[in-house]
Amino acid sequence: PRSRDEIRPAGPGGKYLPFTLNRYLHLGEASCMECPVGRFIDDEGDDGKTQRWWLHDELEDCVECPPGRFASKPGSTSCELCEPGTHASDFGSIACSFVQPGFFARTAASTPEQCPPGKFSAGGSDACVDCANGTFATEPASLACNFVNPGFFVRTTSSTPEPCFSGSFSVGGTQSCELCPVGEIQVEAEQASCKACPSPMTTTDVGKTFCDACVRSYFWNSLYWEGDFDRSLLANGTQCVDCCSRCEDICDVDDEKCLKCSDDGEELGTLDVKRGWWRATKDSLKVYECPFDRSCRGGTSTATSAKCFRGHLGALCGACRKEYDYDVARNRCAPCRSFQDMSARSGIVFLLVFLVVALVSWFYALLFRGNLWTLAFFLVKDHAKQDGMGAGTQLRALEDATTAIEDNEDKEEDERDVQDRDVGEQVRKQRRGFRRSVLTKLKIIIAAWQIASSTGTALLQVRFPPVFQKVTHIFGILGIFFLDVGSFKCLFGWSYFEKMLFVTLAPAGVAAGGVGAYWLVQRGRGKLETDADRRRVWTNIKYATLLFLYVILPSISTYVITYFSCARFDRGNKKDLKVIAAELSIKCTSKRYRRWAVYAAVMIAIWPVGATLATAVLLWSNRAKLNPTVLAPVDNDMARNDDDDVDGFQRERRRHANAMGELAKLKVRANDASIAGLEFLFEDFEPRCYMFPIFEVVRRLFLSSVLAVFYPGSLQQVVVGLLGAMLSYVVYVYYEAYIEDDDDVVAIVASGQLVLIYFAALAVYASDISDKKRGVFRGTPFGIVLVLIFFAGFLVAVYVTLLDVFGDTSLRNMYREISMCSMRTKFRASLVGQAAGTSPPPAAGQGNQQEEEEEEEEEEEEE
Repeated sequence: PRSRDEIRPAGPGGKYLPFTLNRYLHLGEASCMECPVGRFIDDEGDDGKTQRWWLHDELEDCVECPPGRFASKPGSTSCELCEPGTHASDFGSIACSFVQPGFFARTAASTPEQCPPGKFSAGGSDACVDCANGTFATEPASLACNFVNPGFFVRTTSSTPEPCFSGSFSVGGTQSCELCPVGEIQVEAEQASCKACPSPMTTTDVGKTFCDACVRSYFWNSLYWEGDFDRSLLANGTQCVDCCSRCEDICDVDDEKCLKCSDDGEELGTLDVKRGWWRATKDSLKVYECPFDRSCRGGTSTATSAKCFRGHLGALCGACRKEYDYDVARNRCAPCRSFQDMSARSGIVFLLVFLVVALVSWFYALLFRGNLWTLAFFLVKDHAKQDGMGAGTQLRALEDATTAIEDNEDKEEDERDVQDRDVGEQVRKQRRGFRRSVLTKLKIIIAAWQIASSTGTALLQVRFPPVFQKVTHIFGILGIFFLDVGSFKCLFGWSYFEKMLFVTLAPAGVAAGGVGAYWLVQRGRGKLETDADRRRVWTNIKYATLLFLYVILPSISTYVITYFSCARFDRGNKKDLKVIAAELSIKCTSKRYRRWAVYAAVMIAIWPVGATLATAVLLWSNRAKLNPTVLAPVDNDMARNDDDDVDGFQRERRRHANAMGELAKLKVRANDASIAGLEFLFEDFEPRCYMFPIFEVVRRLFLSSVLAVFYPGSLQQVVVGLLGAMLSYVVYVYYEAYIEDDDDVVAIVASGQLVLIYFAALAVYASDISDKKRGVFRGTPFGIVLVLIFFAGFLVAVYVTLLDVFGDTSLRNMYREISMCSMRTKFRASLVGQAAGTSPPPAAGQGNQQEEEEEEEEEEEEE
């Protein structure tokens, strides 16, 4: 018999036969039911082919797919495995689900889990990926890791980013911040980089929030650590100070500096100042060069007793103690000598001054007052112009002239009287003109020297070459600065204030004493008997008084005006030290200074202001007499023509007419006895420029006195002085105010030399600022050039004076004396003949020639 399996055919897999009455009837495949999706029946026979479908008669016989598998079709005989990245966590899954981003499934049958912080999943993963270094994921189920921004860092991939602190930085994507390297800083947090310290600043270590050190040749300014510290100043580089730039913007020769900054880490409070330099306090940022030799000790101490050598005190150690006095030769303070020695030295100074005055007076009287010497002088002068003699020949001729005159003294008195009357009048006119010409040139040169000498005290910031400084110091005696010479301080114990009292009051006493002495002498000589004599004496007194005032006014004005010129010295975080520039030991903030300031102001009102206004009033009130109106002849032909139509000849005629008008004014002014006392003021100038003396006074006061208080110590002060000198030069060139053309030339040259000196001052100051070292403008060659410029006006004045006395031919032949013996014999014969009233007969063929030359000379004089 056959088995059951054999008699019942196999049915399809994945199906079941529901239980019915005809269950056992073979109805075919159509009677089977398929397992639904998500279920399967896997009931193969032993042979692997026959399925026991008759054993499955209900739906529950269809098995659900286990987790991790799925059956997407009905009648499945098996469940398929889920692909990687998908999962089926439930039974009977009809499909596998994709693992969402931020989740992961360990197996296909497991439920997806969230990625923990520090990990991420892009989806379809069986595991989360760790965040890379420099990224982070602080939340679970992160789809991706975030990049750490610059200026932040993360300790772990799951931690929150933290900001970089001050002194560190991060470029981004890091687990730690880097410290700023040496030479770089970072003040703020959360920064991606550090900032380099401005040169020449640096840092002492890494991780700094400020630049706290300086490189070599610089020192650290510790003032920024005191008081309210402003961090905004950290980036401007001002904490580090150049050792050279603090030396009054000047370095010594060979780049030697005033400070010893050879090591790194130098600080302001412990700076080692070199000898010859000075600073006010330990907090002073600026170091100053001392003007005196061997006066400043230098070193690290800033105590007054330790900064200066013995005998010196005050700012720059530029003042002398009570028992010391300034020694010009040694350029430092020297101990006072004994009373006898000081009296002798002071007496010697007065004696020298007296001898100079006496010598000049004697020479003046001898040369211009004595009739014999006067006659001989002008005879030599006239003959020198004719024959062009040399200097040696002229001196011998002067001796011969004297001998000849003395030999003729025995002649009859009547003949001598006639000769004196003929020659005397001409001599007196020539003598007066020559004296006035010399005096005018002397006044021009004195004014120029006074202004040039004042540059050393007015322009304290300009350090001229030492050669020029010595020259200006010596010629400062043209004023009343001789009080600084001769141990007057030691002899009388004068302080600066007492000296100012003497300087402002003594001139009035000297003038009064001189007037009184002169009046008594003239009275004793019987020169005050008539009104004419008294008027003459009074005229001489006014002339001498104005001359005395002309010489001393700039010096007195400088003394009282510079009282208000205070020099400033840096004291760091404190107010600047202010002292009188002319006396560096007196503070401008002291009570005594304020009390004496009232007196100085009064003296300013009396001397520079009052004297100038009084002079202006005198000249203006007498303007009709100083510039009188004269009736000049009118040329009708010139009057009918305009300036554009006249030719060169007519212009010359007009110029000649104007000159004749000025000459007529000069004659009227010279004959006016009512203004004879003011002759000193206007005698040098043409009538049209009768107010020019006021310009001259204002020019001298401005350039020598007022300039000292105009922005002292600044570049503006030098520029203003240069502009003032240039303006003066233009005025002199334009107006040509002097009567004599020679005086105009001397005045223009003297004004030009002042322009060059102030231009040199500007060059020296600019060179010191830019180069920070002593260059060509501080050397001896440039100083010699300035000395030559200083004497330019004087040399020109001497030349034109000699040219006026001896003539151009004589000067050209000064060193070319030819036939000295024959010339001397010829001149002696001529001079003896002139003294005797006769002249040697002219040589053959020379009579007509001599007459023609005399006629030509007369025509030239008339023109």
